[in-house]
Amino acid sequence: MRDPSARTAPPTRAQALARVGEAFAVAGIPGAGPHLQVCLDVDGTIFPRQRTISRRVKQAIADHLAAGTHVVIATGRGRQAAQFILDMLPFDSTVLVCSNGAQTLFTGSTRIPGVPVREVSTPGVPDGTHHVANLHTFPQDVLVRAIEGVRRALPHSFLAVEPIDGLRRVSPGLTTGYLVEPPYLEEPDSGLALPDVMRMIVVDPVLDTPSMLSAIAAQHLTGALFAASGPSWLDVSPAGVTKASAVEQLRSQFGVAPTATVAVGDGGNDVAMLQWARLGIAMGSARNYVKDAADLVTATVEDDGAAIVLEALLQRA
Repeated sequence: MRDPSARTAPPTRAQALARVGEAFAVAGIPGAGPHLQVCLDVDGTIFPRQRTISRRVKQAIADHLAAGTHVVIATGRGRQAAQFILDMLPFDSTVLVCSNGAQTLFTGSTRIPGVPVREVSTPGVPDGTHHVANLHTFPQDVLVRAIEGVRRALPHSFLAVEPIDGLRRVSPGLTTGYLVEPPYLEEPDSGLALPDVMRMIVVDPVLDTPSMLSAIAAQHLTGALFAASGPSWLDVSPAGVTKASAVEQLRSQFGVAPTATVAVGDGGNDVAMLQWARLGIAMGSARNYVKDAADLVTATVEDDGAAIVLEALLQRA
């Protein structure tokens, strides 16, 4: 972090807006409009767990979309779990990076000229289909080695895989709460090595997340990227696939300058995206290592820290 004192979020809305606005001015970030790309994490950033996205955050996002800003919502959630978030938003045209960067979902009329879109089935959503682009999957041998390595390192863990099309596959006994809601199919490890998997989830009922990462590191696995996404939860992606790689691909497709990018997040899977952005902003409730990766810290999700960032950009327009 360039400014260690930034770990304490400003106590008032006016002070918060002024401080974030000053950071944007120093960094040369443009105001809301078609020359700007803003990337927002979901859980812990715009969505407080067990609550709903606040009216203030919804309004700020809507105002940016009206101004032409390229707003990208970037989540570790897959399409099925992300639908819950989409249903909360007061607009139907969205760019949503899912599965920690392995796919980009376009809803409503949103499209990028020249970017091919694939229609895929998503069980559990109202019409059963989504339009996706920028897809990334595991090479088959890499996925097999990753499953075998996880089983050696974390013998008590449960696994789940997310294919491009159709139902997720999960280890027998993985509780519904970890995957939000069915439908999914229970499979032994041999049934998880599908040819079109974008993401694997590893949940361990015994170890905490740092211990899980340490055990996995000892396996010296290649071709797969393991990232902490929650308590006793790891997301596994093809090597090189992160939220940062996805939003960079979108930046190029949008035609936005690298210096006109802002990212806001709170989790370990947001670190690369915060470092990618011209100005990376951590939420006030983020762990210190996430704050250390950011240029600035805003308020917590409960105090609408993401809205403060968005409003400060709107004021610059």
